[in-house]
Amino acid sequence: MDTKVKVNASILIIGNEILSGRTQDTNTSTLAIWLNSIGVNVAEVRVIPDIEKIIVDTLNLLRSTYDYVFTTGGIGPTHDDITAQSVSKAFGIKYEVHKEAFKILENIINQVNLMMEDKKWHGCQRMQN
Repeated sequence: MDTKVKVNASILIIGNEILSGRTQDTNTSTLAIWLNSIGVNVAEVRVIPDIEKIIVDTLNLLRSTYDYVFTTGGIGPTHDDITAQSVSKAFGIKYEVHKEAFKILENIINQVNLMMEDKKWHGCQRMQN
């Protein structure tokens, strides 16, 4: 008797840059190879635009169909990014800053800034005769 639980998943790629061809998707193969290697059958992959209603509706459909939904794309720091807010809306949860994660990132950024401050002129110097 096979006691393995069959688990399936979908991958949802979000981004106008993928649909336009400006950016090549490499996340699908990476995720699919890894998921299949651990026994998760990737049954569907969709690519959708950065439109809130489409993100919410597609995510809700996929999560009602599959055990897991993995999303990629659309979480960059650009002004037009709506993915995180749209995912929040699909799950009916509040979108807010995670204070602990923010503090960790803030510390890393401050450390990088200090390192750069020490070296800021190093790359601009040249020998003169």
